[in-house]
Amino acid sequence: MSTRSLRITLCAALVATTLAACGGGTADGGGDQGSGGGTIKLGAFSPLSGPAVSSSSGVKATEAAIRKLNDAGGINGHKLEFIVKDDQYDPAKTPGVTRELVESDNVAMMCGPQGSVPFGAVKDYLAARKVPSIVNAGAPTLAGEYSYLVSSPFDGLGGLLADYAMDELGTKNIAIAYSEDILGTSALEGAKKALSEVGAQPAGEVKFDVSATDFSAQAIQLKGTNADFVIMPGAQANVAGQLINAAEKIGYQPKWGLSYASQNQTLLDLTGGALDGRAFFATPYISPESAVGQDYVATLNKYFPEVETSSGATIAGYTIGEVCLTVLQAAVDEAGGDVPSSEDIQKVMNNMSIDNDYIKGINWTTDGHEGARSAQILALVDGKFETDQDYSPLPE
Repeated sequence: MSTRSLRITLCAALVATTLAACGGGTADGGGDQGSGGGTIKLGAFSPLSGPAVSSSSGVKATEAAIRKLNDAGGINGHKLEFIVKDDQYDPAKTPGVTRELVESDNVAMMCGPQGSVPFGAVKDYLAARKVPSIVNAGAPTLAGEYSYLVSSPFDGLGGLLADYAMDELGTKNIAIAYSEDILGTSALEGAKKALSEVGAQPAGEVKFDVSATDFSAQAIQLKGTNADFVIMPGAQANVAGQLINAAEKIGYQPKWGLSYASQNQTLLDLTGGALDGRAFFATPYISPESAVGQDYVATLNKYFPEVETSSGATIAGYTIGEVCLTVLQAAVDEAGGDVPSSEDIQKVMNNMSIDNDYIKGINWTTDGHEGARSAQILALVDGKFETDQDYSPLPE
């Protein structure tokens, strides 16, 4: 198993002695107090190698947000050390690298560990060790006593897409395509609920297998519904692209309601420009074409020019980095300016609302750690993901 780790040493650029003061971590406080500032250790796991390596764009974006903070002076003179372990997106390997992060590296919190299934393999372990985690995954079941979500729940995104189709596109003739997993079924239920509240029903419900290579049967079923709009927010780009192409081949060209999960160049490459003006993406994250999005793009281009900035996964990773830094600033304040412990971090997270340029509608309490309850709709226009409907609360 590859266990190579990426260490990002971030020191406040106040005086030269600060850089010399960067030290190692301790189990109780996540780091040592140096004469010019302490060390706050953060951890994550990500597929840095293997077949899912392209997904590592998210953790690179998180790193970019942390580096940007360093260039701006750090947090009260404290150093941030971000340690990323390679689990190859394999839940059998995730527990081992997570134990290294907690028991050997002594991280104070997890910032952006990637993947619903990998995180599910270590959620209970991290809770038992009382290590708070801000998770880069969308499954609502991952929220727990020590785990906090940023991404919006997919039932809310499904409902938002249904409302958008009815209110903005003027159609109730809506079909739903879904995978039989937590993301697909929750999006299905959210869309059905939104339709039922106006006395409507789906024109059809079509199930697909994410591991399939032939989606012609699903395309035929969708065409048979005659739906004007197909909701499919739970699908990744490779799956969404294949199903859409299968529909195109038989002359079925509806508008598609997708999500940030398929918002990337892979979808555009697979569909060859056929979706322009017909694809809409529900997302709690910024548009790369917006003003704040341009700042994000500039930051990514500075630190990781090879990373695709239009990808929803990359934007999610950057946003999670910004959220982690917001939490850490509050935790340092809670610790009286010192390096915060995991307990300090947990305390501020249990009473935190975040509504800023990068994410809106996060309200964490002791009893609730779900993701953003506000999202926007992006439209695919001339190959770009542009805001079509501004942020609004997700349907309940």
